[in-house]
Parts: sequence; structure tokens; C-alpha cells
Amino acid sequence: MGTEKNITFLKTLLTNSALPPIYNTITYKNTNLFTKKTTNQNNQTVQLTTIKDIPGYLELNLSRNLKNIRINTIKTLRGHLVDLTLFKDFKEYVSKKISPKSKYNLNRYKNRLETCFNTKYVVYHGDIDKKEYDRLFIFLKDFLVRRFQEKKEKNYELQYLQEFHTLCYDMIIQNRANLFVIYNDNTPISIRINMFTNDLAYYIISGYDIDYSKFHLGAIDMLKNIEWCFQNKFKAYDLLKGYDYYKQKWATGSYFNYMQIAYNSGAIYFNMKAHYMTSKERFRQYLIKKVKSYNLDKPYKKIRKFTYKYTNKPQHIKEVKITVKNNIHTKNAKTKINIQTNADYRYLKRYVYNFLFLNKEHFSNTSVYSIADKPNYFEVIGKDNNQLLIVDIIKG
Repeated sequence: MGTEKNITFLKTLLTNSALPPIYNTITYKNTNLFTKKTTNQNNQTVQLTTIKDIPGYLELNLSRNLKNIRINTIKTLRGHLVDLTLFKDFKEYVSKKISPKSKYNLNRYKNRLETCFNTKYVVYHGDIDKKEYDRLFIFLKDFLVRRFQEKKEKNYELQYLQEFHTLCYDMIIQNRANLFVIYNDNTPISIRINMFTNDLAYYIISGYDIDYSKFHLGAIDMLKNIEWCFQNKFKAYDLLKGYDYYKQKWATGSYFNYMQIAYNSGAIYFNMKAHYMTSKERFRQYLIKKVKSYNLDKPYKKIRKFTYKYTNKPQHIKEVKITVKNNIHTKNAKTKINIQTNADYRYLKRYVYNFLFLNKEHFSNTSVYSIADKPNYFEVIGKDNNQLLIVDIIKG
């Protein structure tokens, strides 16, 4: 009966894979992104092709010479776009898009990060050492796993990480992708993957070390990436779908994605299947819209979070409750510990980093000690401040 194909539009476009022959050209604001190559392909080989996640802001010039081919189009989920052409530069974007309060907080987070650690921002675009590239993906996986374990949610992006690992190295060398990394010394603490086609930049996936949550690495990372897009003369930065509540803070507008089902209307089987698939997807999108309009997605998320522990394999994670007492020195014997290299004390990192943030202390001037006769007591001593951490192990 011929072939059936499922295509994710952006993945195919960005990786220079073969788009279906239904498209002659694809453009954005008069910038050509794709032109179909002239081939002797038999049009009848296209029987049923599903193309997902087509951004509504792109102009698709459809081929008119494919015999018996029909196309059904369904509106799907909303995406978010930063239209960089609306501003003369990054400074104007910040001035017009970000509120004074948010601007103050963003500067505060960034300044504290740079005050407390030896911070550096590195963009790998055009060149990257292969060993460092592989190391960064190990960190990124750990960031994503830990973040979603903490949220008690399933991370649907994680299943694609190995594919990105395979794809992105050559794309970085060819300037078609980048890795934007925030380091503390030589340790990555935030990693983002972007991909590019012509003047368009696409946010693909990102993760950060949750131990640095107090510093709002996600916000710093987003702001620095938008700045980089301005510096490199991109017309738009597509933040894609999902996490609407967060992305709309940065985006200049939203758009709808579309699904297209291209099928051979002369073949009864594919004709019927295409209409069934179209009706099914339209009904699914109708339900999603209704659920959101009545705010039923919120209790659904709570139920999903509640069932998370029953539907996911148990993880060996140390869960603790820590009581913080400021400016208390103990006279007991102490042993200095290294929370960076000793995995047994990894759970202390967030509390130590919170101490740095709140007291504007640098990590190099801060030491952590275990109390000899009180195994669950730890003292954090900085240059000008100190803190006692009293640990109650709940699990682990």
C-alpha cells in the first residue's frame, strides 16, 4: 500500500533532512529557509505523511503538481517567539520588554552569581573540543534528571537527549547549532542547546544544576541567550511550545503550531485513514482547549505529580530536612569537608550556596565543617558570616 511517514517539521528543517515534496519553498519575512530540489521523484510514492509542529509564522509555498495529493491542516499548540526585529538592540529589548522590578532582580541574580563564584559564560559555536562536548552532555543529562525528580514530573525531553548528542557536534562545527554554557570555574552549571537556520534561532533544550536554584540560573541563561541572538543579528528567537507561563515573560508574541496530513486521495485506504487521523487530532486539540479554559489542567498536573512515585522506578535519593541557624559558632571539634568532591555531602550544596547568595560571600572564602560529636551538624564559615546546618535524614 505504499509508505507512511511521521515527520517533526523543525527537526527535519534544522538538520537539513528531507522534507516531503509537498513544499516548494519555506520563508520567513522574505528570508528563504528552504527550496525544493528538482528531482524525478514519482509523486505517487507520497501516500500518507504526517508533519508535526509547523510554526505558524512561516510561509509555506505548497507544490501544486503532486497528483491526487491532498493536505489537511490542524491547529495545535501555542509557541512563543522573540521577534528581535522589533528592537534596535538588546538594550532596547530589556528596556521595553522587562519590567523595572524584573530587571532589578535579574541584575541581582547575575551579580550574586559572579560575586559568589568564578563564573564564566562560554558559547560553543563553530568549534568545540569533542571531549568537552561529551562531558557537557553527561552534565546536561544529570541536570534534567535531578530537576524533574525534584518536580516529581516525567521529563519528556530526556528521551531525545541521546539524539541531540549525536546530531549537535557536527552542527556546532558548521555553525548550525551552539551550546551556551555557564561555568563555575571549569564545572558547568547551566547548559542550553540552540539550533539555527538562516536568520532564525531555536531554543531546543536546557538544564541547570538545581543546587544553584537561589541564583535563578534559568533566567540568567535566557537573558544571556537573547543577548547573544541580538549580537549575532538573528531576526527571531523561537522559544517553542510548552511552559507558557514562563516563556511569555520573554517572548514578544505567540503563534500556533500546525499539523499537516498529506495523503493520496486516490487511494481509498489512505484517504479514509487521513480523515480519521484529522478528526482524531482536531478532537484532541478541542479537549486540550476546553481543559485549559476551565483550568482543569492544574488538578490534572497535581494528580500526575501524586502518581509519579507509583509510575516511576524508585530513586536512591537522600531526602533531608535541614534547619538553618545563622551566626552560631560551635566550640566542638570540627573536620573540614569538601562538598564539591565528596558525594556523601552533595545534599549540602544547595544550603551552602544559599548561604553564599544571602551573605554575598565567595565560595573560595567559605569552608564547611562536620561537627565531631554531632554527626548531623555542619558549620558553614565564610569571611564575614557563619551558619549552622542541622540535618534530619528523612530518606537515604
